[in-house]
Amino acid sequence: MRFYTDRLIMTPGPTEIPLRVKRTMMRESTNPDLDPSFLEFYNEVRGKIKRLLKADRSSVYMMVGEAIMGLEATIANTMRPGDKVIVVANGVFCPPDPIQPSLYHLYPR
Repeated sequence: MRFYTDRLIMTPGPTEIPLRVKRTMMRESTNPDLDPSFLEFYNEVRGKIKRLLKADRSSVYMMVGEAIMGLEATIANTMRPGDKVIVVANGVFCPPDPIQPSLYHLYPR
């Protein structure tokens, strides 16, 4: 029995997508930036996350992106200019310069 490929793919991508998923992705959709129902849904989910994290006096935002975006957001919001940081680049999928400390006026060690 063949599912999507006869090859064993053990990398994060490219990933073969089943036809039913491709068909679903081809359907017309709205622009979330302009869709009032999306904003309502987004704010509802933010409220639930706030309650889950017990962050009543804080703002909660959801971001969609690659893992590096989460790392960059964490650094930008927790480090101050002049802080000393350690940048470790390790692994097959790690770029040579995974995070640019100079963008935040940090000093790598």
